[in-house]
Amino acid sequence: MLTTRVKLIVSSVALIALIDARVALADDLSTNNTTTDKSGFLIGIDAGKAQAHKYCHDLTNCDDKDTSVRADIGYQFNQNWGAELGYTSFGTLLRSHDNNVNASQKANAWTVSVIGTLPLGDRFGIFGRVGAARF
Repeated sequence: MLTTRVKLIVSSVALIALIDARVALADDLSTNNTTTDKSGFLIGIDAGKAQAHKYCHDLTNCDDKDTSVRADIGYQFNQNWGAELGYTSFGTLLRSHDNNVNASQKANAWTVSVIGTLPLGDRFGIFGRVGAARF
């Protein structure tokens, strides 16, 4: 059962990452125009679609997809390192309405992660995330 949950989270987060709508609110604390302080607070909002594969395998009138929403807050310590705390709602991933049984399962997760960034100029970069989720 744990591997199914892990697959669910990984596939959902991958879908969410495709529709990532991040808003970064960082203060420029620098007084000199030639140097920029890359630290500051971050706020992120993501939306996408989550699907629980194989949950509706033998059920009729079953829905295994829903909209997924994620919100996070973090701090960028410098241009290379940051940290985030987040909450993800995967929605109701199992909704079955058979003649005799009505069942549903909601899913959500709290996340914490460390983010490493490799800047590619002033406005772009490659980032990697390592963290944990509690669902």
